[in-house]
Amino acid sequence: AMSNVVVTVNSNTAVGNAAITGAFSYNTSQIWASNTVTTGTSSQVIDYFTKTTFRTAEYILSVNDNNANSHFASKAIVTHDGTNGYISEFAIIQSNSAATMGVFSVSANTSSIILNYTPASTNTTVNFNRILVSV
Repeated sequence: AMSNVVVTVNSNTAVGNAAITGAFSYNTSQIWASNTVTTGTSSQVIDYFTKTTFRTAEYILSVNDNNANSHFASKAIVTHDGTNGYISEFAIIQSNSAATMGVFSVSANTSSIILNYTPASTNTTVNFNRILVSV
């Protein structure tokens, strides 16, 4: 159960459960949640972050194959060296161990680190929670 919290923003105070829409930033970190519905089986952009502001991202990933009713979950750590992105995926759980649901990878452009997903099915939903850590 959530306990009541007191939130003060610009001298306005509210008491109750906190609900945040969009990214939540604190100190030099940020939390964000979103989802993407994939189409086709080519590599697709799931998320990205600015590499001059953030060095590392932790993702909780959840993939649903909307055609086969298969489910997948994992965690991934993404970092970069200013030029290239790197990913380590772990804690992998899948409801149908015989089928590969897809592959996560990272790429980079001049300003961003990009989380990509190449699905095995033509209709998947990727949900994620992301925590960013500053440079």
